[in-house]
Amino acid sequence: MFFANSITVTINHRTIDRNGDYQITDSYQLPGCAISVVGKSGGQTSESDSFERDTVRASTILFAPSGSDIRVNDTVTLNDGTVWHVYGLPTDFGSPFTGWAPGMQVHLRFYEG
Repeated sequence: MFFANSITVTINHRTIDRNGDYQITDSYQLPGCAISVVGKSGGQTSESDSFERDTVRASTILFAPSGSDIRVNDTVTLNDGTVWHVYGLPTDFGSPFTGWAPGMQVHLRFYEG
């Protein structure tokens, strides 16, 4: 996969400690990525009010180079500083006929509030 105007994101690997809290165990820069235009420009977003706070949720897709080390519990920091959570299993596509590997699709969600 090649993008003429790709972005570099930060991948944060996380684990759950004995208290049930997430701890970042490793981070690295991943160049050559792109973000789905639909999610970032108002695609699937929702807002809800609760007694204590407002929650805003948005979703988008990260397109990453094939073989990238992105895991289910990771967070992704975009070049605009927003932190997104990996949602579901990152998918690495590859052709069984030619071996062509165009890259990965990683579903991301954003929560605030």
